[in-house]
Amino acid sequence: MIWDDKAHGGDLWQHLRQPKRRSKHRAQAKSAGLGKIPNRVGIEHRPAEVDDRRFIGHWEGDTVIQGHKQSGLVTLVERRSGYLLAARLPRISAELTKAAMIRLLKPRRGAVQTITLDNGSEFADHEAVAKAVTAATYFCDPYCSGQRGTNENTNGLIRQYFPKGTDFR
Repeated sequence: MIWDDKAHGGDLWQHLRQPKRRSKHRAQAKSAGLGKIPNRVGIEHRPAEVDDRRFIGHWEGDTVIQGHKQSGLVTLVERRSGYLLAARLPRISAELTKAAMIRLLKPRRGAVQTITLDNGSEFADHEAVAKAVTAATYFCDPYCSGQRGTNENTNGLIRQYFPKGTDFR
């Protein structure tokens, strides 16, 4: 209805929270980046209780990136409560991401059981994070961001205030 209104000269589309995105059709999901993550454990090995969202302690992580990994944010969202932790990254690297995640999660390590991440190379040091906060890390399937839906939704809300192209340096 909104897009029909726009086609007929209306302005309803200007009041949307986010602009309409073009859908990107991926012909075939590749294993991009999987070789860069040592000892990667897939989401299929994650305990079933995580899906129920009955208990706190299960986190989802991702990065909000400016440009081609120039700068960004690392975001961690607790699945049950929606509690958000975020840290600024002056540039995207595995070392900086690891340090930021440990800094955010270490004070809450009693409330961190699992962390589900995407397959970005910035999470290559996941084992050091898991050891520092005594948690298990899991990775979702390539191009299946819906497996970390809470985090993707939260990143969308962050993008409302920091649109694409925002320099986080």
